Amino acid sequence: RLLPARKDGRLVRRARSGDDRGSMTEGRLRGPVWLVGTAIAYAVAYHLGLLFIDPTTRTSTVWPASGVALAALVLTPRPRRRQLYVTLGATGVLSNLLAFGTLHTLRDAAAGVGALLANLLELGLAGWFLDRSSRRLTFETVREVSALLCAALLACMAGSAIGSGSIALAHGVEFWATQRNFWVGNGLGVLMLVPLLVSWARAERGSPDFRGLRLAEAVAFLVVWLVVAWL
Repeated sequence: RLLPARKDGRLVRRARSGDDRGSMTEGRLRGPVWLVGTAIAYAVAYHLGLLFIDPTTRTSTVWPASGVALAALVLTPRPRRRQLYVTLGATGVLSNLLAFGTLHTLRDAAAGVGALLANLLELGLAGWFLDRSSRRLTFETVREVSALLCAALLACMAGSAIGSGSIALAHGVEFWATQRNFWVGNGLGVLMLVPLLVSWARAERGSPDFRGLRLAEAVAFLVVWLVVAWL
């Protein structure tokens, strides 16, 4: 499309750039509709991750919710991020209650609070790494990819230490095995989904990158990751 512009007192028309389209797309990500959509996506990812729970450590071998949460944080303007944290925290609590029923003991409650704090800490630290790599992430530079790796390795490691500690205290499972599973599961969720979701959200609407064979390739890639994690 062409946009009107004023030059030397006359109206001229200029082509809309990809940055203009990206700005308009992100402009829609500011209202309550965005928060509701994020909550739904996070809840779906949460319950999908429960399919990969290891009964020994009570943690998931792959946790897509971590990737969905971090992608939402990257796409959300900074003034709205406090609302996003509240939305994700409330969604996590409700999803946990729907999945496991009412918390029967104080230990169950402590484990749930510990996991919630771990996920929020991980999200904040991972967002800190990514925010300092670029003002507009595209994952096309070494700096941005390195920041993503730091988010998956360091931020997820910090979050997994708190989350696995609360689970180990509540249920008597081995800490190090739980921490390793927690760390790997959240890291895989970040590495799989954050570049995919952010690139898709910021892609030009007329771009063929996520159509036809490209879309099939992305879906096949995600399925292969999930199958490998299941095995």
